[in-house]
Amino acid sequence: MKNFLLVAGLCLFGAGLWAYLSSKVKPPTAYLDEGPDTTLTQDSPSTELSWETYSWPPNLELPTGPTCDAMLERAGYTLCYAEQHEQAYWVAYTLSLSELISKVKRKDNFSPDKDLITGSAQLADYRRSGYDRGHLAPAADMSWGAKAMDESFFMSNMSPQSPSFNRGMWNKLEAQVRKWAHTDTILHIVTGPVLRNGLPTIGANQVSVPQYYYKVVADLGFPQIKAIAFIMPNKKLEGSIMDYALPIDSVELRTGIDFFHLLPEALEKRLEAHAEPSLWSIP
Repeated sequence: MKNFLLVAGLCLFGAGLWAYLSSKVKPPTAYLDEGPDTTLTQDSPSTELSWETYSWPPNLELPTGPTCDAMLERAGYTLCYAEQHEQAYWVAYTLSLSELISKVKRKDNFSPDKDLITGSAQLADYRRSGYDRGHLAPAADMSWGAKAMDESFFMSNMSPQSPSFNRGMWNKLEAQVRKWAHTDTILHIVTGPVLRNGLPTIGANQVSVPQYYYKVVADLGFPQIKAIAFIMPNKKLEGSIMDYALPIDSVELRTGIDFFHLLPEALEKRLEAHAEPSLWSIP
């Protein structure tokens, strides 16, 4: 009799524990009918946003916001062009470990983008300007294919960056994102300049020189979804890349761009409200 009661008690405890855990770990569809969350705090655990499998909509990384003067789909990225500034509002792409295994040699074959009817910036715009032709979609992230690598050197994918910034903190951030891609299932990445009226320009085509750049990274796979964003000034920077980490909501306020709008609304709000740098490992 005692054994029977012990077994029955364990069964009831197990059922209760399973029900509790099930209420804590919800698939993303569970957030579709939820109203605004007023209880989430900086200390709220992100494990409630974890799941093993879910079929995301295609092109999840593509944001909305400023009207693109041209939307260009490349082998490795999608680009939203701003004619007024002769560069992109944003470039978006995904990155996984499999895309970092095969290495295509970098050729540095910068070239005007012939797919832009209005014309892109030219190499001459950057010559003797004091600024690097800074990649938005990094060449090293496109090393999985010859076409992807070549297209990363189109001038539409370039933005005037201070050499100390481009080769310093921005380069460190790009390298760190690739390290994250070695451990996470797949990363959804959006990056670009913070554009506004009245920026200084270079060259005959008046290419705007941004004061800040942003990068948004989301890991939407098992075992834990997370997202982080960065805004960095276009100058020599000291410290760690995490000194410039902030929530995605902050980037949206600065740029007018809506990231990951295809996510269930309540899930998007939770994901973008807090940066939670502790979830992102830095060697």
